[in-house]
Amino acid sequence: EMYFRKGHFEMVRRIARDLTARYRDMGLKRMIIPCTAGFNMHTNVLPHFGAEFDFEVVHLLPWLLERLQKGEIAIRHPLEMTVTIQESCHAKLLGEAFMDIPRRILTLMGARIVEAPSRRERSLCCGIGGGFSHAAAYHPYHLLRSTLRNVRMFCATGAEAVVTYCAGCLQMLATGQLAYPFGGQPIYHLLQ
Repeated sequence: EMYFRKGHFEMVRRIARDLTARYRDMGLKRMIIPCTAGFNMHTNVLPHFGAEFDFEVVHLLPWLLERLQKGEIAIRHPLEMTVTIQESCHAKLLGEAFMDIPRRILTLMGARIVEAPSRRERSLCCGIGGGFSHAAAYHPYHLLRSTLRNVRMFCATGAEAVVTYCAGCLQMLATGQLAYPFGGQPIYHLLQ
């Protein structure tokens, strides 16, 4: 994903070829991916760079939602809390219907959602994007500054917790929260 994001397309082509061969050797029938970036790469990006996957690629969240709706997974202890959501950058590329899924799962689990001012397709990056520019060069200050913007915004929502469904966002927000000792809700991955 990082090679694609940075424009190293020849490397992406090589990875697409390698993954095609490796997955064929494995004899995969179905792949359930918990990572939104990984799902977007496998379904929308890598095929444009020569990947040929002859198996079903499914994201974990729709799979999980379906089982919750069918009662195959029971909620024994409803959350009974307010949460706000950090959107995955790749979810914005997958569209509104995909961004509804974490909200539907959280609602089924008993949470009440408080939307942040910057949400859905207009949500702010967790902070990792603050290091992408040539000027930023992944300097910790630029990353932290981007992350703190979100931590402050989430504090202002009054929600009891922040929920993300991206491990990278979880890492960035948790790190940013350490640098903002004046508040901040607990930060959870949706699977927690």
